[in-house]
Amino acid sequence: MTQHLEDTPRVVRYTWALVGSKGKVLESSNVIALLVKRGRSRLHLIVGANDGAVKYWLVPLAEERHMTDVDYRNKPYPVKRAAKLLLRRWRKLGGHDRARDALKALES
Repeated sequence: MTQHLEDTPRVVRYTWALVGSKGKVLESSNVIALLVKRGRSRLHLIVGANDGAVKYWLVPLAEERHMTDVDYRNKPYPVKRAAKLLLRRWRKLGGHDRARDALKALES
């Protein structure tokens, strides 16, 4: 993956795994997320979780190696389109208020 140093939002595919104490993978998933901000020590993501809710996740910077950009017709997926879809999902199914506020800022 290319290194993105700018602080522009982008749509990413995040593959994460929950590993137990003995090194066994307990749970893994593939989610489409909106990378809102790259902070000093954490990445700020808005995720449409499997239970339907829209959540605001903070993950360590090292997790960026598990993220790839999402393409739409050989171009980066439009951030405004993703924000609009996630906000619609938030209104229908609920989620974190912090996610709603960030989505409204991105949509405008």
